[in-house]
Amino acid sequence: MMAEFGVLYEGLMAMAHECPPEQAPNHEITITVSEVSLVFMARLDRMIEHRERGGPRPFGVQIDLDDPADFGRAVRYLTQMLPWSLDNDLAELAHGRHPLLFPPDRDTENRLH
Repeated sequence: MMAEFGVLYEGLMAMAHECPPEQAPNHEITITVSEVSLVFMARLDRMIEHRERGGPRPFGVQIDLDDPADFGRAVRYLTQMLPWSLDNDLAELAHGRHPLLFPPDRDTENRLH
């Protein structure tokens, strides 16, 4: 698995070197996200924004996904979360700590079936 990852990693780094992210072609995708998850992401984005600005957090203010500002918050959180998650996976693989590098845990495997 590490040899396979090494080849993948070298290929990804070559792609990144040849075409920096700001110049790389983009591909539009469509994903389905539950309303509950969108509300949670919008709430988290709101909390991050308030932490950065300081001051009291309007915790009781409801999230309204029909409001473009609240929907935009959920989308912003999701679009920031995906690259962060991929960066974490890449770092975990590079340091030999990613779960894919180890045999499946029997307890976890049994719970999934």
